[in-house]
Amino acid sequence: IQEDIARQEDAFTKLSLSQTYEEVNRSLIKNKSMVDYFEQQGLANATLLSEKSMKAFQAGDIDFTELSIHLQQELATRESYLTALLNYHQSII
Repeated sequence: IQEDIARQEDAFTKLSLSQTYEEVNRSLIKNKSMVDYFEQQGLANATLLSEKSMKAFQAGDIDFTELSIHLQQELATRESYLTALLNYHQSII
């Protein structure tokens, strides 16, 4: 009976570890995907938005309020990137 209990506990531990590994692996892949998006597209788009907005403001095509909104969007994108990077690093640890 003790052997059966030990086998069941061993099987449960292996299953639990396997599930934990799969969960951590899914999280790592998701976080890496987010970081990759920002590094390949998101940050470039944010920079382009702020550059075009600044030129439009200097040309008088948009007012200060609109410029501020665009710059805030750029900062929000950069903040999201840093959050994604933090989550990715934490999922590695």
